[in-house]
Amino acid sequence: MKPDKIHNCVFEAKNLSIGYPPNFAIFNINLQLKSGRLVALLGPNGSGKSTLIRTLAQLIPAVSGELYFNQLLVSKNSSSNWAKLIAVVLTSTVLSHNLSVFDVVASGRFPHTNWLGKLGTDDLAIIQKSLQQVGIDNLTNRYFHHLSDGEKQRVMIAKALAQQTPIIILDEPTAHLDLINRVEIMHLLQDLAHQEHKMILISTHELDLAIQMADRFWLVDEGKILDGAPEDLILSDNLQRVFSKLSLHFDPQMGAFRIRRSLTHQIHFVPQIGNQFHFWTLNGLNKLGFDITEKPSDLTLLFDDSTAKWLLAGKFGEQQFDNLAELSDFLLSNLV
Repeated sequence: MKPDKIHNCVFEAKNLSIGYPPNFAIFNINLQLKSGRLVALLGPNGSGKSTLIRTLAQLIPAVSGELYFNQLLVSKNSSSNWAKLIAVVLTSTVLSHNLSVFDVVASGRFPHTNWLGKLGTDDLAIIQKSLQQVGIDNLTNRYFHHLSDGEKQRVMIAKALAQQTPIIILDEPTAHLDLINRVEIMHLLQDLAHQEHKMILISTHELDLAIQMADRFWLVDEGKILDGAPEDLILSDNLQRVFSKLSLHFDPQMGAFRIRRSLTHQIHFVPQIGNQFHFWTLNGLNKLGFDITEKPSDLTLLFDDSTAKWLLAGKFGEQQFDNLAELSDFLLSNLV
């Protein structure tokens, strides 16, 4: 695809229904994936996210409706042409133990090589650039199966980049990764969308990261998809409604889920907004089942900014604590 065309590409679903007959997962999907956007597909388990990913990738057929790329029917493309438009990274990757990182990334060039799969000078340059873009050019000769989960995910993204497609679809790209790798992978995908003008769609359960990184959400809601900026779906209460359960709720102020707890004790504590000691004191009290009251009660807690100590007064007399672990131990021993 010519560079002057990559900024205005559109991958579109029109009146698309998906699932495995006779059951249908999502009906009447009308969505657009545009170049330069990172879109996060979210929804409860079993809502149809993976089915949608596989349908958009043409791995399974749609029940009805059509897919278009730049207003041209996708179904009119041959499999070889389609492989030049879309790259897919699934959660389950089965590769031979004998493949090196270079071999895996090089396989992304197959749609562009001859039937022998011979790599030319341009192919080698593209492979090297793809390795550099994801920061693994130092792993070229390592065996794929010797890598960490985070490194393996970077290899698969490099393979998708080597395929040089305008669309990249990833099914839960941060699954099984530690926090640092989850953040770095999301940063990488955002950079590829914004700087390389890729159309990137990911399915994910990483709601907190997706809120901070994604340009749009596709939120699966009982057989339909709500499309909008993450902030709009929060402000409309749709995100809270779809995900909230009896055991937890979405806090729109924090942009994160919080566990609903049974508050069986009361304590008088007046927090100061913006004070991190007060914020984490509230978090610790909440874990222990304390309801925070504005009026005096049997227990009163004060954080002394001048000494950085916690002062507890009330039915146990006056107590002083150097840290929240000491305060928590005391309350657990005497109340909880």
